[in-house]
Amino acid sequence: MYKVKLSLVALGLLNTAAVFAAAPAWSVDNLSTYQAGTQVSDNNVTYQCLPWPNSGWCKLAAYRPSGVYGADAWKKVGTPEPVDQQRTLEIKAPTNLPNGAVIEFVNAGGTKYKVISGKVTLPYAKSGTSYSIQLQGAEGTLSPSSYIVTKDSAAPTLSYKEAPTPPAGQCGEIPSDVLAWKKPGAWPNDHYDGGSFVSYDGKIWKAKWWTNTAPSASNNSWQYCEVQILGTVPVSVTGLNGADSFTLKLNEQSYTISKNGDPDKIKLAPGSYAVSVPTVVNIKDMHAYTAAVNPESLEIDKKGTYPLSVKFTEKAIQNTPVIAHVTFANGTSPNPLPNASITGEAGYQDSTQLKAGSNSISIPEYGSYHITPASYSIDGKKYVANSLNVADGKLVSGDSIKYASDSRVLAGYMPVSWNQPVKISEAAKIGYNVVLPAFVIVNGTSPISFVDNVFLAYSTWNHKADDPDVIAAIKKDITLAKEQYGLKYVIASVGGERNTFDPKGADVNTLAQKVVDFLHTYSFDGIDFDLEAVPADITQSYLANFIKALKAKMPNIIISGAPQVNNVNGALEYVNTGTQQVYNEAIKDGLFTYLFAQEYNTGGNFVDGNGNLCTQGTANCYDQKSTGFIVNSFYALEKITPKSTLIVAGQPATKAAAGAATVYNGPDASDVYNKMAEAYGKLSGESQFGGAMTWEISLDAANNYQFAKSIKPAVSQ
Repeated sequence: MYKVKLSLVALGLLNTAAVFAAAPAWSVDNLSTYQAGTQVSDNNVTYQCLPWPNSGWCKLAAYRPSGVYGADAWKKVGTPEPVDQQRTLEIKAPTNLPNGAVIEFVNAGGTKYKVISGKVTLPYAKSGTSYSIQLQGAEGTLSPSSYIVTKDSAAPTLSYKEAPTPPAGQCGEIPSDVLAWKKPGAWPNDHYDGGSFVSYDGKIWKAKWWTNTAPSASNNSWQYCEVQILGTVPVSVTGLNGADSFTLKLNEQSYTISKNGDPDKIKLAPGSYAVSVPTVVNIKDMHAYTAAVNPESLEIDKKGTYPLSVKFTEKAIQNTPVIAHVTFANGTSPNPLPNASITGEAGYQDSTQLKAGSNSISIPEYGSYHITPASYSIDGKKYVANSLNVADGKLVSGDSIKYASDSRVLAGYMPVSWNQPVKISEAAKIGYNVVLPAFVIVNGTSPISFVDNVFLAYSTWNHKADDPDVIAAIKKDITLAKEQYGLKYVIASVGGERNTFDPKGADVNTLAQKVVDFLHTYSFDGIDFDLEAVPADITQSYLANFIKALKAKMPNIIISGAPQVNNVNGALEYVNTGTQQVYNEAIKDGLFTYLFAQEYNTGGNFVDGNGNLCTQGTANCYDQKSTGFIVNSFYALEKITPKSTLIVAGQPATKAAAGAATVYNGPDASDVYNKMAEAYGKLSGESQFGGAMTWEISLDAANNYQFAKSIKPAVSQ
């Protein structure tokens, strides 16, 4: 994809509005270059690095200008855009927000708008106004950290993450009788001297110099030493015969404990801890192990040992019926009736036939399972339905399976670590029914992960994408998008301009299982290959065999590719870059559900209405700078694409999204969105036409979703 995919992190956190700012975008790649007086743009605001000694903090990612601690290192020098009107939003504070904490929305000029009694009134310009969301009176971070208010924007749903423990300092010998910090009286007569040790918030701190302030991660007067450990918790275990280990939770912290117990693994700071152990499920031998813990809570208030026992009781797992209500599309009666696959714990697989009305489906009473209905076709038209989830014998998030026509797609790439964060449900509400988080890293036998291990629409730079809270938020948002806004698929993308796909010759079956496990973790539906400059060992055969392995591991997986199109031996063909054609074997074998053709950036390939290359200047002859290329290239690609694969024509969301060879720099530039819509509409009668794709949703969002609003009606005809 493009391309001004600007380097995965190098233009990493670039907010699209900042493209027009004079200052370069703040980036974690450039931290070492920041010094007093340096100016950067972040979240549509220009900041300047403060003088010494604060300038040292400008070199740390935790002090991002628009972040929670940014004001300690940077000052705002930008000005807000003029406003035209205002909106009052209802803001629900996170349930775990500390008492006394205040949520503020802060505009580009530094004006603060407090959330009072769950409401905040925000002025905004017609084009939308950006606010940072800040927290006063509490450590930690809010997510999302920014918000653009327009006349239609939904109020953000906020989550709160406690501040991470700072790195342990070199505090020397720590006294054994460290006292709790107490707020000093009037300065300077009452204070802590440099070298003083205190305990505060479950941690040991050392004063660097005279101070009467409370210790915190952002307070330069204190040095963090270590967690204040008071309690050691030896765990004894009985009765666990069907597993080697289990999960023990103390409040929200999870520990993996051996079935033989652990004498000294758990060490705790002062505080109260609720103890819980989830049921251990062994689906292979159809047994479950429920736990009784003693005690059920721990109160760590003095130094010592706090024994904890876990006693498991074994129980045979029974099947239990769940009732799903099936509705076929209006006017259809599929024959034969479609099946639904049931997958879940430890590779569990089963299937059941679906009928109209009430269906009793047998599911193991413990564990998590997915009920995925198969599609059916009538008169060449395909119909699909939503899936259902089951947890411990109960349906979650609805009990209805509804079939509908498998409409064409409006697909958009969704950056996970740069540009304006957009949630999946937000994109689906606008009209994107396929979203592609970009990018995921596949690197040999290393764990599959998002770039930088963040998905900034749900996480922060300190709150990573593999955090259980973030995973839960992503899955919940996908469920919302599918149930309420018509989302079809979430497809994780690998590759890109800087290439995140490097299997290093790994066994395709082993690698496929790792990818499938990653997709299931986040409730994603498939994987997209946006291959450009790839390592030499990724051959046509390797890619085809890898996709076949993926399909064997996950039969309902959605596989897409995002090839460029270029002149190869006198015809317009799919390429990964230049004239390289790593996709060819997989395309020929019909392994792709969609091909998201990048119809931009490789100009000079003029194609006529029959899909043949032509000479510039002849009638009905267009290259990528014209919207006519959308139509003509379809007829070229149709000749080389199996009927089972849908051709989805891709265009940039904005002029800034790609390079020179785009419709934004050609004869249709003055009315580009309407002209693109007309071109897509001309393909509405073609059965192999799959819809439209764009790079990228965050750029479209910053442009008031002009691409989606214009193109969605055209591809839905």
